[in-house]
Amino acid sequence: MAPSSRLVRETMEHAETESPSESRRSGSEVVSVLKRDAFGRIELVRRDGVLLVRRVPCGGSIPGTALLARILARRERRALERLAGIEGVPALVAVEGRDLLRTYIPGRRLDRGGRPPDDYFERLEALVRRIHERGVAHNDLAKEANLLLGEDGAPAVVDFQVAAIAGEGGWRRAEGRFFRLLRREDLRHLAKQKALRRPELLTEEDRHRLARRSLAARGWAAIGKPVYRFVTRRLLSTSDSEGEGSSRSRTA
Repeated sequence: MAPSSRLVRETMEHAETESPSESRRSGSEVVSVLKRDAFGRIELVRRDGVLLVRRVPCGGSIPGTALLARILARRERRALERLAGIEGVPALVAVEGRDLLRTYIPGRRLDRGGRPPDDYFERLEALVRRIHERGVAHNDLAKEANLLLGEDGAPAVVDFQVAAIAGEGGWRRAEGRFFRLLRREDLRHLAKQKALRRPELLTEEDRHRLARRSLAARGWAAIGKPVYRFVTRRLLSTSDSEGEGSSRSRTA
């Protein structure tokens, strides 16, 4: 089965259809805009009859957003390269200038997909552990838009813009103490998602993870997250949790 037929795409709910004058770029037809914010946009495109997802890190009107968008796109590219071949992670198809093209398949975001199947979270945890084995920590699994539910009930994980990649930057060793903390936080966020959507499936290990909140996580919740929400929602018109507020970023 081809990678594009295995992986889960971002939902098209509330997508904006482009006008014909905007609909072609680099040999692709833009079917719709899945997300638009201060850092650029995510498009559903058709190329040679195949649907793909394209990230366009063009930035916005706020100074510095274009540079930051390109930095985040490069990080996502490196993460997808590291995770190539893992079912449930979008496959990088091409890098065209600053744009990224990746695979797409119909599916729903976790917060819009209804009741997950009984085995969804077990399979999702196995997927996240495979990601960790490649030396990548996602760092944003608290955001429901990054966890997808395929039409066959299979899980997928998207949006690796803020991922930590072992061997790059400050994340030198996958077995290092801080990288272990990031992996543990990924799994704790999965337990939180399960507690919200299928609490009857929580295991003792899940409860232990929920109770074991790191000092960094407590500090982020108390100080960092309110600042982050103010910047992303008020200044950049984005949202870190779909369904809250009236942000323009209605899909991801």
